[in-house]
Amino acid sequence: MTVKDYYQEIHQPWGELFYKLLFQQLKESLPAGGRILDFGSGFGKTAGFLSQTHQVVAYEPNAEMLPLRLAADQYQQLTGSFAEFEAAIFQQAKFDGILLHNVLEYVALEERPKVLALLQSHLNPGGKMSIVKHNRNGTIFAKAVLQDDPALALSIINGGASRSANFGTVAVYETEWLAEVLQPLNLAERFGLRTFFGLSQNTEVKYTKAWQEAMFGLEEKASQQAQFIEVAMFNHLIFS
Repeated sequence: MTVKDYYQEIHQPWGELFYKLLFQQLKESLPAGGRILDFGSGFGKTAGFLSQTHQVVAYEPNAEMLPLRLAADQYQQLTGSFAEFEAAIFQQAKFDGILLHNVLEYVALEERPKVLALLQSHLNPGGKMSIVKHNRNGTIFAKAVLQDDPALALSIINGGASRSANFGTVAVYETEWLAEVLQPLNLAERFGLRTFFGLSQNTEVKYTKAWQEAMFGLEEKASQQAQFIEVAMFNHLIFS
């Protein structure tokens, strides 16, 4: 899948549903106003949304995504290598909220603590970190059911890695590891994302308003119930 294909994907009904749920969770969890850093901002969909109510700085190292940015004039965009980001962010005031949405899965294992430590050092006292991560249980369901690939699902159960059509190998990490690395921050909230709507291959029904409204209500309810959070494709974690 090319960058342009991925751009189209996030504007499909299932992509819009994902962001609608995420944005509602962010509105309820992030501090009102203030400064936000979106680390790994992609096409700027979340940065553009938050820029309506916050001062947003976004960082995206993949230069191919930048020409397709959304709401590009509403927030500050940084790019370049991690070293270049580190130098640029050193000049910035601290942030009230820091986002890492589907980012750490693609960072080398040995580099993850360094990335988290740097970001945490730029968080204001009382600030929050919003992290969206692949959930291993949900990934197994998706591979076995949506993609009809039980062999890959079994491999993941046995500790193997998954793959993304957009970004390659997905090195899933556990919430317990993240909580330990981010101390003294505490895990304050945990939500599910994409619990049900990613399991059906019936694309046609997903374009109907009735399906979209009913599925949003279902996902919204399930996103706060522990038994469904455990099997959602993604978990959204708020640390404070």
